[in-house]
Amino acid sequence: MRSADSAIYIQGEQDSQYVGYVAQDYYFMVIRISNCSFEEGNNLIQVARERLNDAVITSLLEFEKTIEDIIEAADIPIPFSLATGVVLDPILYLKTYNEGEIYLEREGKTHLLLKGDTSASGYIKDNDSFFFTTHDIIDRMPLVDFAECLKHKKPQVVVQELTNKIDAPNESLVGLSVHFSAPQQASVTVAPRGVPVLTLPVKDNPMTEYHLPLKQKSTLPRFSFDKKSVIRYGILFIILITLLTGIYLGYTRRSTSEREKKIRVTTETIEEQLTQAADVAFLNLPRAMMLLSDSKAEIAKLKTDLGTQKNTSVDRLEQLIQETEAKIVKKDDKTPIEFYDLTLEDKDASGSILIHDGADAVIFDQNKGVLYSFSLTKKSITKKTNSELRNAKLFALSKGDIYFYVPSGGIFKFSDSKVVKVLEPDPDWGTIADMKIYGGNIYLLDQGKETVYKYVAIDSGYGSKSSYLRGEYPALKDAGSLAIDSSVYISLIDRVIKFTSGTPDSFTTQYPDSSTVTTRVIATKDDEKVYVWDKKNSAVYVLGKDGTYEKQVRSSVFAKANDVTVFEGKIYLLLKEKVYTVSLE
Repeated sequence: MRSADSAIYIQGEQDSQYVGYVAQDYYFMVIRISNCSFEEGNNLIQVARERLNDAVITSLLEFEKTIEDIIEAADIPIPFSLATGVVLDPILYLKTYNEGEIYLEREGKTHLLLKGDTSASGYIKDNDSFFFTTHDIIDRMPLVDFAECLKHKKPQVVVQELTNKIDAPNESLVGLSVHFSAPQQASVTVAPRGVPVLTLPVKDNPMTEYHLPLKQKSTLPRFSFDKKSVIRYGILFIILITLLTGIYLGYTRRSTSEREKKIRVTTETIEEQLTQAADVAFLNLPRAMMLLSDSKAEIAKLKTDLGTQKNTSVDRLEQLIQETEAKIVKKDDKTPIEFYDLTLEDKDASGSILIHDGADAVIFDQNKGVLYSFSLTKKSITKKTNSELRNAKLFALSKGDIYFYVPSGGIFKFSDSKVVKVLEPDPDWGTIADMKIYGGNIYLLDQGKETVYKYVAIDSGYGSKSSYLRGEYPALKDAGSLAIDSSVYISLIDRVIKFTSGTPDSFTTQYPDSSTVTTRVIATKDDEKVYVWDKKNSAVYVLGKDGTYEKQVRSSVFAKANDVTVFEGKIYLLLKEKVYTVSLE
């Protein structure tokens, strides 16, 4: 079993606010309680220690129930914040309440695992470090400094660095640093819960199928029967029927028993697989999806074995798989709401591109070479035309000005009713796949040359191009779209890569489906999330700024949409002449 080393950080304890902790064996907890004296708080901690020692925990649900029992038994005053965990090597179960937060430092990178009223679990790796705290500490220092405190450091060093960097004598702060290291001596390895139980296949029905011979003309002599013979043969017939009935009923009972055994064994296997999938989903989503796939295969095999016969146990298992998958994948199926119809302005309108900058939005009709400028909050619309628009391929919007790219003509700016060329076409350009304006500067994604050009705004227009990307980075020959929120995001076919100040930055996503196809990446400086439109699978994925998968929104219109963007909690999608919205809530 892994060894756990821990150290506690407590600063600025106040009479009106209690902060405490539990760090014993493989149970860890920090708590902050308002309107609670030191003596009352210590009594609560003692209840927590006793309950945790007596608890028998084998799953995430049991751990959550134990913590709820502790809160109820201790009668903890409200408001309170809590972060806690328990180790059942190699799995760590985690739970937070209110402003409780848990961070993971793994291989030099720090991740926020949980916050708010959340629970999760996953496998521990050697040299993982966890930090249990409340949000107050993070408010006292930049997140990058906090991550540096945790990086490759033992708990005692972490606590010392936090003590040196945080000066808040009038506030109650608490944090528990826990480091897991490889076992110092050999230990017995026990297979984790959720490993499928192997069972022998049920043997085929041993009864033989009998075939009657073809009817032939009898050559045997005819017999006549007296009354006694009739009675005797009648009794024999009744005995024969009784024997055959017994054989049939016995066979039916055996078949029923074998069928029930199949259902029981499959139920146990699927329930174990689903429990393990829920336990590992937060830290190992691909493993959870594999277990879900195994469960679906088990239920499909059971249905084949049972034939067409209806069975409530099978229905229950299918429902359980669906509910577990929905919880793990965090999938929301949404119905779109019509936002605007361009035919109210122009009966022949049919949009192909949708862009926005804040509440300002633009739709481009490729067939007619017309721009429709409107507001996402007021729905007012203005129609713009220009001969150069006929050949335009890309558009960007900044401070009311519309920029568009013409492959053979360069880059133009549509300001009010006037169109001016701001960049001549460059013979060094390859295939320009996307264009964005950020901080007044123009960024071009060159798929052919596998780079991003940056044109800095100057008094007389724009300076010479420079390559934004530096150092080594993945091939961009499949790059499809560009997004900027101070960092630059580039979508490839199956993933998104991130650059900060021109160099590659950490951005890793574990999608629930390996068939994910990245159609467009969407990110803005005013939004804390990154969005990925997957047109093939009719989905928009919601990610953290570090690529962490959070949930997905599904609607059939995503597969038909011409373009998609996101603004203030809503997905806006263009479908020919209409704009629809889909809520992200």
